[in-house]
Amino acid sequence: MNSIGKLQQRNTEQSRSMDEQSHDTDRRKSSFIWNSRHLMQLVALILLASTASTTTLATRIDCDLYIAESTIPNAGLGIYTAVAKSSGDNIGNGDKAIPLVDMLWHAGDYSDDETLVGEVEYVHFFNPTQDYVWHGIGMGMDFESELQDDITTFWPGVDAMINCNLGLLNVIKSTPKYDEAGLHRNLHPGAGGITPYDGVPTKVVRDIPAGGELFKHYGDEWFSGRPHFGNIPLSADYEAILELMTGLHKMIHSLGMPEHISSSMIYDDLVLPIKKIWNSRTLNALFDFDWSDVEAAVEARDFGILLQPNATRSLDWLDEHGKCIDHIVHGPSTIEGAGHGAFAKRDLPKGTIITGTPLIHFPDRSVLGMYEPRTTSTGRMVRDVEKGPYSEQVLVNYCFGHPDTTVLLCPYGAGVNYINANRTQANVKVQWAQDGQTNHKSAWLLKDPQYMEFEYRTMLAIDYVALRDINEGEELFLDYGDAWEQAWVEHVKAWKAVEGREEYISATQFNAKYSDTPVRTLEEQNENPYPKNLAINCHPVLVESVFLDYNHEGNYADPYDFIDKAGWIPEKKGFPCDIVKRDSATETYEVSINYTENDESYVKFHKDVPRKAISFVDHPYTTDMHLPNAFRHPIGIPDEMLPDAWRNKVSQYNHL
Repeated sequence: MNSIGKLQQRNTEQSRSMDEQSHDTDRRKSSFIWNSRHLMQLVALILLASTASTTTLATRIDCDLYIAESTIPNAGLGIYTAVAKSSGDNIGNGDKAIPLVDMLWHAGDYSDDETLVGEVEYVHFFNPTQDYVWHGIGMGMDFESELQDDITTFWPGVDAMINCNLGLLNVIKSTPKYDEAGLHRNLHPGAGGITPYDGVPTKVVRDIPAGGELFKHYGDEWFSGRPHFGNIPLSADYEAILELMTGLHKMIHSLGMPEHISSSMIYDDLVLPIKKIWNSRTLNALFDFDWSDVEAAVEARDFGILLQPNATRSLDWLDEHGKCIDHIVHGPSTIEGAGHGAFAKRDLPKGTIITGTPLIHFPDRSVLGMYEPRTTSTGRMVRDVEKGPYSEQVLVNYCFGHPDTTVLLCPYGAGVNYINANRTQANVKVQWAQDGQTNHKSAWLLKDPQYMEFEYRTMLAIDYVALRDINEGEELFLDYGDAWEQAWVEHVKAWKAVEGREEYISATQFNAKYSDTPVRTLEEQNENPYPKNLAINCHPVLVESVFLDYNHEGNYADPYDFIDKAGWIPEKKGFPCDIVKRDSATETYEVSINYTENDESYVKFHKDVPRKAISFVDHPYTTDMHLPNAFRHPIGIPDEMLPDAWRNKVSQYNHL
């Protein structure tokens, strides 16, 4: 059992009684320790810290990334690099990031009771993605919705599968780039049928040995909000224990201990007993390390070096127990109008398991329906269920379904969401994974869909298998099935470009094309308006106090240099602003900025604002994903794979 496993086991066991601890301590040969005035001060320091912290093929094919059981006990699957990585290197080449827009409003917040004026009734619905999503604001998707707290990102692949070990964070979350893949609503029936948020590689932030598991920061709240995990150390606890042990190290070497009193004896007789008594997150960061381990961490200024050996698998073990998830790279598809596609990273002989992926299961696909709003007689805004859904979440297009079942299965494996449909050139098929592999439980194929609810773990998995020899660089294709083919043909036949299509341009395209063009003032916009889907934002530095700090302290000759350093990061796309005046000689602007702070609305004026502090954003619900005629249809589960137990045809438990 590794150190983290021992910590979790220890958190569930009862410690020996205080009397037993005292007896054990009394019979040790360390009376000098307890009589030392300096070490008594250290006892108080440790107690203070602990109290505060509680607030197959025969021939092996090359592979760079594996999915296999995590080194963290009970953490499910993890991702491993088979190649040593250095800080600054990339992992993978990214995956599709799929927004889930206003899920609570569309599926869970509804009441037709006119007496509930001003109240909200939360109707039960099962959302299996809730443990597999990122907050939409941090992914640059906040302008897809007016309800910024109700937009999340399902990001299959490496970014969804990587576990979190707060003491050994070695990669950081990347941010998707906005890329419509050349599909324009004026020309392509597929516009709006794909997510425009495209993957970029994950960045390595500390050296990882070959066989090392990858760990990404989930946020401390992810652990502190799950009390059943016990007092697992948080990020600050690893920093605190390093400082505490550094202080202990210095103190021990400055006291001039008698020869028969070793440093390890002090650690064993003083620190470890306190650790057993005080079940604190900070002291738990010591796990079962002995004093020589601690000294090594102090010298390296990094407790992660002690955690790394337990987070590393041999390549032979990964070959035997894991699956490669590194055979797919993405790029522009060879199919006109298909956007991006998946390509073989290396030669893949017939029968190769190209990748394996667990599946997120929706027992009833109807929870992904999207509805128009209506206003009740009391002025309450509710979704209009009488009209039925006008569309579905774009996630549907990346999942597997079948006309005979309400079940929807969404893969979150690496690269798989780039595999396009091509019946005549299909070179890949899907099949159920073997029982026990990639979290697949064959017993679930006998389960009635209504009994799949409230199981948030993945219980099903599929493998993508090469139907023939596939050459490096060849595009990968699936047969999406009869139902999908028919739906696509009918969609193309009925498709018409939407009104206002000629003037449409996304904010991303507009900023790229006109970043150096003067911005029109309010007066100029009256005669020459911008496209209706665009809004103007000013950089957050103009509102945040950091602007004043940099300005007053004189750290930069030009305070707007900070804009270049901070950039237009996804979390801070700025604040709505109006262009009051433009100085053509200096190409600067007078702006009024509208922002909210502590539920209060404010307006701030700034002069001499440079062009680089002004950008365009999309109005909520105006991007292609929200087109009323956007294509929606799941990939087909092959008939021979669909279990009889799932053939319920009509939902037996529709929540709408």
